[in-house]
Amino acid sequence: MTATLQQPPVTPVGPPPADPTRTPLGRTLLWAGVALGVATIAWGGVQVADLAMSSTERASATYDAADVVELVADGRVSVFAGDQDLVDVERIARSGFSSPTYSVQQRGDRLVVRHECGSWFGVCTGALQVHVPRDTHVVVRTSNGDVLARGLAGDLEARTYDGRVEADRITGDAQLHSSNGDVIVTDVSGDVTARTYDGRIDAQGVGGRIEAVTSNGDVQVVDVGGDAIARSSDGSIEVADVQGDVEAATSNGDATVFGTGEPVALTISTSNGRQTVEAPTDPSAPRTVLIRSYDGHVSYLAPR
Repeated sequence: MTATLQQPPVTPVGPPPADPTRTPLGRTLLWAGVALGVATIAWGGVQVADLAMSSTERASATYDAADVVELVADGRVSVFAGDQDLVDVERIARSGFSSPTYSVQQRGDRLVVRHECGSWFGVCTGALQVHVPRDTHVVVRTSNGDVLARGLAGDLEARTYDGRVEADRITGDAQLHSSNGDVIVTDVSGDVTARTYDGRIDAQGVGGRIEAVTSNGDVQVVDVGGDAIARSSDGSIEVADVQGDVEAATSNGDATVFGTGEPVALTISTSNGRQTVEAPTDPSAPRTVLIRSYDGHVSYLAPR
């Protein structure tokens, strides 16, 4: 007898999977990636070329004094009190493919000095270094650079979108703002408003009231003749030697206030941390101190 072997069924083999790059979507993604790579290389080459051909030039000019001097730039701005009844301006231009434009306008009692780049691209910056009569009201606006003001007897308004703001020995009021940078205050006789979205605030020696607020950074306030408000959304708070009322509040960090030795009406709280009270308090005291943190230790301590 001859045995018949049963053959297993043969499963038909389908065609190989299609190359994903052969589909319309695959081809589109491939070409998009190639285009992006080429654009990135080209952009890098343009930036290198712009940097390679960069140069720096300086020029100076003098103008009659004005009650208000407004300085608008795309770079660092430094302003100092001068010895003469004139406005001395030194402009520093860094150029590549583009150069900053310089202009001056007299508007009534206001002198407006501009040193700006027409485009955000490249190494172009327009900086200013200015000496003004001591009593001048100074307004500074720069899109990309630090601001330094020193020795002024008039009011100061300073704003930068990317840089540090520093006010030193200012007799008038000071309004200081940075979108991305620290704010430093030293010896300001009047009231101070200091705000930054990303940076720390250090203030020492304020004759009037101070409001120091940051969204991301520490705040330190020392030696204030009036009230003090110190707030941070993410950072520690330290306040000392304030003669008026105090508010020290943070969402994430420690909050510490050093008293003056006199009793205060104290409000202190934290959602997650330790409370420490080592300085005199009295609910009926005329001065108030509020210390608050949602996630950190809170302390009211004796004078240091």
